This record gives sequence, structure tokens and C-alpha cells, in this order.
Amino acid sequence: MAATYLFIDGAYLRARLKHISKQYQIDLGPLDFDYTLFASRIAQKAFYYDCLPAKGGPKENGADYDRRAEPQRRLFKAIKSLPGYHVVLGEAIRSGGGIVQKGVDIRIAVEMLTHAFRGVIDRVVLFAGDRDFEPLVSALVQQGVYVTIAYHPLSVAEELLDAADERAEYDTARLWDLAMPQFKRRYPAPGVGDRDDRPLSNPNAPLIRTGMFGTQEASLYRDDNLFRCYLSYLDPYANKRYQYFWHPDEAVIMKLLAEKNIEIDWTAA
Repeated sequence: MAATYLFIDGAYLRARLKHISKQYQIDLGPLDFDYTLFASRIAQKAFYYDCLPAKGGPKENGADYDRRAEPQRRLFKAIKSLPGYHVVLGEAIRSGGGIVQKGVDIRIAVEMLTHAFRGVIDRVVLFAGDRDFEPLVSALVQQGVYVTIAYHPLSVAEELLDAADERAEYDTARLWDLAMPQFKRRYPAPGVGDRDDRPLSNPNAPLIRTGMFGTQEASLYRDDNLFRCYLSYLDPYANKRYQYFWHPDEAVIMKLLAEKNIEIDWTAA
């Protein structure tokens, strides 16, 4: 019976976590991510592709390199120990003043196509954003494999999304919510979604600001320990619904809105 496999571009995931950590000042590192939870929701097996850091110049000795590479070695060892996970490493080298990965993209392509041709998989989820994967995705689609691209909206090629059967957005809130429980106890994940009402824990929660985003009405409440932002819209059946953004820190909500290009014209309530 064919299955669904998850293929992760490790450098892409690490870069997205680093961006979130810097943008939201939450120190979200690769070891804080719950890889088991991520894979268990979408696939039976997961394959993680990455590299150790590129070796430094002639001034870096072996002991210095080992110390610098140790965090990633610990990461790869931790991922390898997870049920259903497999780690495949390429090589990072210095080239033209920058660092490039050798052997990662080709290993992803070879192993995805091999599984497809053997009939082991009928669906794949590729967590990546690079346009270079577009020919691979097109080949898999033509082979009859149902391909989903999982991606962060701030770093993905449209050509890659267009080639796939389906796209699954893993924005900042969704990746943050996939952090380990102990991390989220220190840095609560934001609540983001949509619903048909505007719930408040405290019926007397003060309305701080109102505003407009085009024709959509926005409202921001201070509800006990949470800020709750609601943005109204009409669904295809003309029913009123609300996008919501909840978090203890108002600044986090404003950054999430900006990430989605939602520029609200606010006025004090």
C-alpha cells in the first residue's frame, strides 16, 4: 500500500526558524522544533536533508571546527533518534565568497524519484522553497504522485508552488506552534485563524483600537492577559466571519499582520 512521505530541506527550515527567532526575539532554535509533531500530522516517514557547517579557512584547526559544528551534530543525532525519521547529509563548501551545499538537492531528487518509481509512495510533502526543485516536482506530478509543497510565505518561489498539486502554508504562527511544549511555556505561540464570532474571556474587555483594512473592519481588545485582534470579512456565502490574531504581546500581533501585508488604518477606540 502506497504511503505519504515528508522530505525536509533542513537548511530551509533552519533559516525560517532563525528568521522567526530574530524577528520576534524568541530564541527559537532547531532543537526547539517538534519534528515528531510536524511529521506525524502529514506523513508516515520523514527524510531530513542538511549539511554540517563549511570548514573555515586555514586559520581554523580541527578542534575549532569540531566545536563550531557540535550544535548541528547534536541536532542531526536528535532527529535520527526519532521514530520514522532519516537524516541524509551532504557537504557545505566555500565557493565564490559564499557557502553552497553539495549533494543535498540531488539526494532529495534521487530518493523522491526512486520511491515514486518503486510505487512506495503516492503522495509526498516537500518542505522547501527553492525554485530549483520545480523540475523535480513536475516530474513527480507527471509520474502520478500527488505533491504538496509546504513552505513559509516569505521565502518561496512561485514556480515551485505552481508546479505542485497542493500548497500548505507554514507561516510564522504555524511553525511557532510546532515548537516543543517547554519552549511554548516560555514563549506562548500566537493564535491565528478565522471563525464566525469574536470571543472574549472577559465580557468587559476594553476595546483599545478600531480600524479599517480596505472594506474590512478591525478591532483590538485587551482581554485579561491576551490582546485579541479581529478582522471582519464576508465569506463566499455572504456570511460575516473574522480573522483573528491572539497573543499576550501586542507587538507580536502587529508583526504577524505586517507579515501578511495587512496594513490597518488604526484609530483609538
